[in-house]
Amino acid sequence: MSNLNYHSLPEFVELTSQGKIGPSMHLDLRNLNGSEIHRISYNDHCRYLCGSEKIDPLTLFLMIKKKINEDMLYRTSRSPLFTKQLDKVSKEWSEDNLKPYDLFTCEYDNPFDVKTIHNEQEFVDHLENEFNRLNESTEDEDSNLYESLQLLKTDSHDCLLRLKQHMSQLEENKGFYEPNYRHIWSDLSTTQKASYLNELLNEIKEKDKNQNMIRQINKRVDKDIPDQIHSIFMNGMLLSNMLFKENEALKHKLMKLESIINNRHQQIDELLQVLPDPALELQGEATFLENIQSLLKGFVPDSSDEELDEDLLGIEEPVQVTKGDIQGAMKKYVDQSQQNEDVDPSESDDETSSQMTEQEMHHLLIEKPEHGRKQKPSFFD
Repeated sequence: MSNLNYHSLPEFVELTSQGKIGPSMHLDLRNLNGSEIHRISYNDHCRYLCGSEKIDPLTLFLMIKKKINEDMLYRTSRSPLFTKQLDKVSKEWSEDNLKPYDLFTCEYDNPFDVKTIHNEQEFVDHLENEFNRLNESTEDEDSNLYESLQLLKTDSHDCLLRLKQHMSQLEENKGFYEPNYRHIWSDLSTTQKASYLNELLNEIKEKDKNQNMIRQINKRVDKDIPDQIHSIFMNGMLLSNMLFKENEALKHKLMKLESIINNRHQQIDELLQVLPDPALELQGEATFLENIQSLLKGFVPDSSDEELDEDLLGIEEPVQVTKGDIQGAMKKYVDQSQQNEDVDPSESDDETSSQMTEQEMHHLLIEKPEHGRKQKPSFFD
């Protein structure tokens, strides 16, 4: 209901620290023109302030709790009556040496930054989008699939470590939200202002003769100890409970993100176990080519067939041998082997002998002289 006349943030903090409003009370707010009154809860007003002031509930609750404790310490410095009542209640709980500072100190060494959860949520969404993109790109046979999965695995591992650190910090901060000596805070939340005055009146003798002095003391007490002093102690405890609840809500968000990243990390790990490493695959191909090259060299037993070896390998100088070179060389070798097996050795010898005879006869042939001129045998040319 945005048409209500909400309290401003400073006013809301001040009213809570004075005990006039609190988590156990409802708030009556008028609409903007003042014609209606709407009753809302304390939590609803807190949500409105978080949205309008752009702050998170954890920061708001810590702000109010710190203000309550600071006001309590200020009262102990101004009102001996208030300090005396604290000492009395502390001794009833066997806390004889308790000091006001011990009861109301409020120090936060490492407050949790809620923005980190938003940042981690964006990072988890980014990892999910990258994984989905890789899943779609596998149809195109992405050559960098293995490297991309390795990168996602590293990022998800780092994200898991950060999430665990955030949850550990939230667990540690729970000790700061707890009020110091909660049992004394609880006791004082049931102690009305009249109890402070009764202690004072019991110490004054001849009250009838000291009426003027009692009225002066009452004015001073009214200024230092408000009528809602018990509600202030109650607000301090309830705000601690609200801090615990918000702390658990933040922890739950982190656990949800951790579950998403954990599942994705396991899926990536399973994919990498079945997906071959390109570096090892290239190393295996190089070893395979070397073995094939050695095998081909074993087919040529002596150095008299060096020319054949070069023809088979298809290289003139030492260069890197590829799969295509090996396949071509093997094909040439197999074809030549089949040709040699198809030819009859005896026919090959006759054909060679016949060719040699014809050549020798050609060189020894004496041609007829032209016009009575003798010609030299052709082997003298």
